Amino acid sequence: MAGVSANVAITSPPYATQREYDPTSGFKPVPPDEYVKWFGAVAAGIESVLTPDGSYFLNIKAHADEGERNLYVMDLVLAHRRQWGWRFVDDSAGGKLTMACLAVGEIGLRNAWEPVFHFCRQQQISSVQRR
Repeated sequence: MAGVSANVAITSPPYATQREYDPTSGFKPVPPDEYVKWFGAVAAGIESVLTPDGSYFLNIKAHADEGERNLYVMDLVLAHRRQWGWRFVDDSAGGKLTMACLAVGEIGLRNAWEPVFHFCRQQQISSVQRR
C-alpha cells in the first residue's frame, strides 16, 4: 500500500482444502491442519497496514467433512488471540444472496450466512458496534 494505512481491513480468504482452484492461479489449497500456520503471514500483512485504532474483519466458514463441521476456523480465531495477540471484538453473520435450502447428501440445511470475525490491536478502536 506504499506507506498508506487503512482504518478497516476486510478479508475473505480461500477455504481450506475443499474446493478446486484454477491451477494457473498458482494457489495450492491449504489442508485444514496447516491453515493456521499458513494464515499467520496474512494476519501479519494486515497488521502492517492497519492503523493502531483500526479494525480487521475476517469472513470465513469451515466446511463439513463426514457429517461434522471442520474446526480449522475455530483454531484460526483462537490463533488470532492466543498466538498473534489480536483482540477478539465480536462476531456477526454476513448474509449470502442465496436462501437456505436442503442440501442433498450434506449436513441438514445449507446456511445462507457466514461468520464474520472482528479483530483489533488495542481496546480503543474507532468504531465498536454496541448492543
